[in-house]
Amino acid sequence: MNLVALRICLLVCCLALAACRSDRDDNRPVPAPPPSIYEPDPDAPPGTGRLRVYVFAGERYLPVREADISLYLSLADLERDLYLDRGVTGRSGVVDFGFLNAGNYYVLVEHFSNETRYSLTEPLQVQMGQTLTRNLILY
Repeated sequence: MNLVALRICLLVCCLALAACRSDRDDNRPVPAPPPSIYEPDPDAPPGTGRLRVYVFAGERYLPVREADISLYLSLADLERDLYLDRGVTGRSGVVDFGFLNAGNYYVLVEHFSNETRYSLTEPLQVQMGQTLTRNLILY
């Protein structure tokens, strides 16, 4: 009888331990995504490269939905709001600007959350025959 009770107690303890969720894994620091990633793109037309901009937020680097991203040729164009292209992030926090002429550009990211306005302006360089993935982090 004691052996059966011991087995039941051991089984209950094992099930209780298995059901417990460890918070240690959730508290580990998440590494930041690299700011820029260049990858060869064999589909790029001559003299062009592809641009993808991802927007993340917070210490967990979660994708930001509904962030407005504007692409500018120069800072002067940015000051006058003469954007080349504009997009809004979806679930994955990305806007794909497609193929652009190789060269220097600026992106402006704007996002409103909980009555707070987040804004970030960053330079970037599109290179021929490359896909540039630009990871931007809003805090």
